[in-house]
Order: sequence, then C-alpha cells, then structure tokens
Amino acid sequence: MKDSQTREGAGDPTVDLLKLKQKLRVGCWNFQTLYQTGRILQLVKVFDNYNLDILGVSEVRWSGTGKRRLASGHTILVSGRSDTQHSEGVALLLNKKTEKALLEWKPQGPRLLRARFHSKYTKLTVLACYAPTKDSKAEGKDAFYDQLQAASESVRAHDMLLIIGDLNAKNCDRTPVAYVSKLNSI
Repeated sequence: MKDSQTREGAGDPTVDLLKLKQKLRVGCWNFQTLYQTGRILQLVKVFDNYNLDILGVSEVRWSGTGKRRLASGHTILVSGRSDTQHSEGVALLLNKKTEKALLEWKPQGPRLLRARFHSKYTKLTVLACYAPTKDSKAEGKDAFYDQLQAASESVRAHDMLLIIGDLNAKNCDRTPVAYVSKLNSI
C-alpha cells in the first residue's frame, strides 16, 4: 500500500470517543527517538501513567509507515521517512478504546499524520505534526506549513479538529527562566 493512500481503521461505530461527561485525555511529546531498544516501553509506561487516550509523538525516527499493535495492547500509527534515514517521523499512540473508534488514518510524510475517530455527535480529526526547526531551510519550513494548511483545510466541515505535536515555536530569545522572572515581576 502506498503512503498516499488512506488506511482504514477498525471503525467500530459503537465506540464513541467523545462523550459529554467523559474526558478525552490527549498529550504530545517530542520523544527524540523510538529507534533505540526499550524506548517504546518507556513511551507506553508514560502513556499509561498519565492515563492518556491519544499521544502524539514527534521525532520518532522510524522509517516507513504503518499501524502496529504492541505487546501491551496499545496501537501505534507511524508516519516516517520513505528512505532508510532514521530522522523526523511522527506517530500516534492509542489505547484500546481509542483504536476501536479509529475510522481512518493517513500518513502524510515524515512530519504529518492524520487520523479520524468516530463519536456520537461529531467526528474527531487529529493532525500529529513535527515542524522543522528554525535552523532549517526556508523552503522546508514553507513546504511543511503549506502541507499543514492543506491538511487542516481538507478536514470535513463538521469534524472537530485537533492539531498536536512539536511546532518548534520560539516566542523570544530569552531563556525560559529569565522570561518567567520577567512575567513574575509585572
């Protein structure tokens, strides 16, 4: 199956991901690599400790794309590079309930992954992303933000959209401690 094709999920319409009186716990983390022995176990442990439903993971550094069921019962959706270079890459880690609500997902290159989930009142579309750093070439940054814009505009009108990931944003040149000190003195 080519990367540009949409992959179908389990799509169980009896599982509602979003409910009025139930919280959906979502997180994102730049994990810096899953391409080392034991790192996936660390990720799952943190996921379970925070009782998350969805975790967007940046800088996965796995090549290729795919949906993998882990020994723990969790599911990971991966969108990595098409070559053998272990850099970039994004993923979504899902618990069993969330995986059952997965309708479809689509890898959109090593920096963007799209997943759509079933719910009673509206569908939820999640875009997991990993933006280029400020030191990257302008063409690469522009291409990423154009791709993110196109992906967000292609979300169905009645879907709830959630964009998660590492956008590598910098809001000032100060160190975090100096910035917090400045805010506290106001």
